[in-house]
Amino acid sequence: MLYYWLRAIVRYRAAIGIIGFAYTKVWPVQMPYPSEGLLNTYLGDFTPQKIYWLSIGIVPWYQVFAGLVELSSGVLLLFRRTTTPGAILLFAALGDIVYVNFAYDGGVHVYSSYFVLFAAFLLVKDVPKLYRLFIREQFTVPVNFDISFRAKWLRYTRVGLKALVIGLFLFVFRL
Repeated sequence: MLYYWLRAIVRYRAAIGIIGFAYTKVWPVQMPYPSEGLLNTYLGDFTPQKIYWLSIGIVPWYQVFAGLVELSSGVLLLFRRTTTPGAILLFAALGDIVYVNFAYDGGVHVYSSYFVLFAAFLLVKDVPKLYRLFIREQFTVPVNFDISFRAKWLRYTRVGLKALVIGLFLFVFRL
C-alpha cells in the first residue's frame, strides 16, 4: 500500500514538474531567437550553455517539439494506466537534456537529473516485463498497481484532485 502511494506521489511530482518545463518550450520562451546584439557579440564571449541555447533558439520548432514531448510525458504520468509510456518518454527526453546540461555546463544538472531518477523509479518494476516482451518476444502481463477506491467519496476526491491539478496548469500557471 505504501509503495502504491509512493509511486503516486512520484508520478504527480514528475508530471507537475515536467509540464512546467514543457510550457516554456511549447511557447518558445526558454531559448529565444537570438537578438541582433547577441549576433554581433564575439563568439568567445559566450558561455558554452549560451551557445547551445542560441543554436536551439534559431530553430523554434525544435523547441516546440521538445516541449510537446515533455508535455505528453507529463500528461501520461497523470494517469495510472499510462504511467509506463509516460515514464519512458520522460526518461528519453530528460536523459538527453541531462547529457546536454553536463556537456555544455547548462546549470540545471541536478534538476533535470531529478526527473530522470523519477522516471527510472517508475520504470523499475516494468523493466523485466518490457525485456520479456521486446527482447525475448514472450507473452507478458502488465504490472498492476491499482487500488480499488470502493467509497464513492474517494473516487470523486481522486478525480477532483486530478482535475484541479490539470486545471491549474492549463489555466492558471500558463499566464
